[in-house]
Amino acid sequence: MQIPRALLEATRSSALPTERLLADELARLFREGPAPRLALELGEAAAALGVSPKYLSEHIRPELRLVRRGRKVLVPIRELEAWLAENAARTLGERE
Repeated sequence: MQIPRALLEATRSSALPTERLLADELARLFREGPAPRLALELGEAAAALGVSPKYLSEHIRPELRLVRRGRKVLVPIRELEAWLAENAARTLGERE
């Protein structure tokens, strides 16, 4: 991701020390990009699997371990990967 010109100028200008620190931190965040996702919301998990949210709720969600905090429900990405691996193996095993 490219660092905005105004942000670059702020890091080089004679800005106040706190403004320069903030500009430096923002520039660092732009360089590093977003943090890797560890979990998805239910709608995002459904999209990642290529199914509808209703299908996820009815057929897949009962088999997943979820993270709940208040109303927020998150599906760990590793949980989705494990579910995919287990169910892909199950399908291959059925054909043999």
